[in-house]
Amino acid sequence: YLGSNSSGPDMWFRLEEIDGIIARDTLNILNVLKSPKPKVINDTRREVIPGCSTIITDSPSIGKIAAEYFLGLGFENFAYCGFRGLPWSQKRFISYKKTLEQKGITSIYEYKDDASAGKKSRTERWKISEWLQRLPHPVCVFACNDDRAIYILEACKIAGLNVPQEVAVLGVDNDELMCNLSNPSLSSIELDFENSGFLAAGHLSSLIRSGSE
Repeated sequence: YLGSNSSGPDMWFRLEEIDGIIARDTLNILNVLKSPKPKVINDTRREVIPGCSTIITDSPSIGKIAAEYFLGLGFENFAYCGFRGLPWSQKRFISYKKTLEQKGITSIYEYKDDASAGKKSRTERWKISEWLQRLPHPVCVFACNDDRAIYILEACKIAGLNVPQEVAVLGVDNDELMCNLSNPSLSSIELDFENSGFLAAGHLSSLIRSGSE
């Protein structure tokens, strides 16, 4: 298994000794793709990689779940905070927006920035706080993932907005450590990572047996 921290020359030596690869957001994804070894890839920047088995989240269903959750709570003002240039983020917004529009809600506020903007954390939080202040309150904000949702919670503190009274926040991934340690605690849509890993391993095993890439 190659994760986001897998890098360095030693890793490529080890690749010659293994039968197959499961990679998730590895820094050397291009080198992984060049390897003739059977592989299953999860790359958040490119969901579909031609000629390669990939793991893709059901983003349309995630957006629909978020919209129905907030509708059930009786909200009238809706917003979305995502990333520009990431297909899964845009798919979640489109589904979220479509579900709300089917209920007659046409005014949906959106904030998005480049995924790399998170590196400029202080600037990013201030930009989001200014955006939140301009929204009508109370407002519910669907964040494309838990990382983005944490930024929103921190931005609310900068803006002096109360959570959840003025701004309700919903993330995606349900990272238990992140959600429970945030203040206030974060509500999040849980993804079935365990089962996806199980299915990925099973598929990789079949690729190895058949000698496919």
